[in-house]
Amino acid sequence: MLGSGFKAERLRVNLRLVINRLKLLEKKKTELAQKARKEIADYLAAGKDERARIRVEHI
Repeated sequence: MLGSGFKAERLRVNLRLVINRLKLLEKKKTELAQKARKEIADYLAAGKDERARIRVEHI
């Protein structure tokens, strides 16, 4: 296991996979944040200020 040596191609492949996973996670987090902002804006537009404040505290 430790004596197998360094394999640049394997490292390159794994780095590409990790980069793709990180991009996917970043996109997911951004979409969730935008959804939460829209939800809060909808509460404020409907006059549900207290509900909006509660949602903001959870973010």
